Amino acid sequence: MDAAGIAVLCLVGSDGDGAGGVPREHAREERLPPFAWWQGHLVVQGQAGPQALRLLGTPSTAPPVPHDCWKRDGIDDLRFWSVRVLGHGVDAVVPNVQHRGGDAVQLSTRLDPAVFSDIPDDSDSDHESDTQDGTRGAPPGDNKTGGRARLDFVTHTVQVDADAKATIARLFPSLLRDKRTDLSSVVVCIGDMKLRLPGQHA
Repeated sequence: MDAAGIAVLCLVGSDGDGAGGVPREHAREERLPPFAWWQGHLVVQGQAGPQALRLLGTPSTAPPVPHDCWKRDGIDDLRFWSVRVLGHGVDAVVPNVQHRGGDAVQLSTRLDPAVFSDIPDDSDSDHESDTQDGTRGAPPGDNKTGGRARLDFVTHTVQVDADAKATIARLFPSLLRDKRTDLSSVVVCIGDMKLRLPGQHA
């Protein structure tokens, strides 16, 4: 399954502030992720009209390992998500989606082989392309049916405070009922997403 459309992501701050209580503006400096998890919707054009896929991002339990020559302090983006995709007959997981940027989030399974040492071989080379910084990269993924799962997302609009709360009320109302969530820590990102989910059919 290949899908593309507009995605709305709601990223929830760690501990309601920053990672482990570190203010979000210092999270990159401390090499800690500013977000604990996220949820979202991807609206795609189906045969019967527009349909929404649900997304859930949780921290990757087995992220790619940088080459020994790269020190942790020398790499800005060592944040990875496991992304579950659900809805309209789809139930799939895209592993090791790299998170780049600050509040204007960029997500991609396309990694730089000059940095990461354990990127699997990818025979489906027609989908390999330049990464955001112009390097060539092959994405990791779970290959049960041929090919590899892929995800790319680029933010076009960032919402915080009142704008974010309005979107949350419309699309993510359960967060408003969750007293553990500090809405001041939540960022909403709206942008373009592309998905490839081998073996899935919407």
